[in-house]
Amino acid sequence: FDLGSRILSKLQFYYYRRAHYNVILKAIEVGHDALQLPTDVLDSQSGKVVVIDSGTTLVYLADDMFTPLMEKIMATQPDLKLHTVEQQFTCFRFNGKYGPYMGFFFFLLFYSEIVDNGFPAVNFRFENSLSLTIVPSEYLFQIRDNVWCVGWQNGGMQSKDGNGLTLLGGIIQNLLVEL
Repeated sequence: FDLGSRILSKLQFYYYRRAHYNVILKAIEVGHDALQLPTDVLDSQSGKVVVIDSGTTLVYLADDMFTPLMEKIMATQPDLKLHTVEQQFTCFRFNGKYGPYMGFFFFLLFYSEIVDNGFPAVNFRFENSLSLTIVPSEYLFQIRDNVWCVGWQNGGMQSKDGNGLTLLGGIIQNLLVEL
C-alpha cells in the first residue's frame, strides 16, 4: 500500500479497489512526546477507526485528538499569532527560526526546510507496529508569503453521529495538487 512516498507494506487489505481504507490508531506522538489522549478516543472495539482517503485533501481529527495535537504543535512556537482564513483554516505568519528578518538565509532555505526546522514531526502509530511520520511541510501549507495554514481540521464538526471523525487525507500523503 503506497501513501505517496511512504510504503506501508505490512498493511493487509481484503478489497484492493476500495475508495478508502480503515486502520486502527494506537497513539499519536508530537516530536518525541506521546499525546495524552482519553482511552476511549483510540477504542477500536467501539468502532473507532482512522480512514485513509486519498480523495480527501485535509486531515480531519476527532476533537479529543485535534485539540491536544494543535496545542502541542503550537507550543513549539508560542509567539505565533493565529488567525482564521476562509472561516476554516488556522493560519499564522512564520518566517522561520531565524526571526522576521532572515535576509540572505531566506534564499538558502527551501520553504519546506523553513517549517520543518520550526515545528515538530507528528507520528501516527497504528495497529501491528505500523507508523506514519508526517513532517511539518506535509501538514502545513503556505497561502501567501510567510503565511502558513494548518492542514489539520476538527473532525468533530464533520461527523454526522457526533462521535468525531478521523480521516487522513492527501495532504499528509504528499499528494496535494494545486490547480
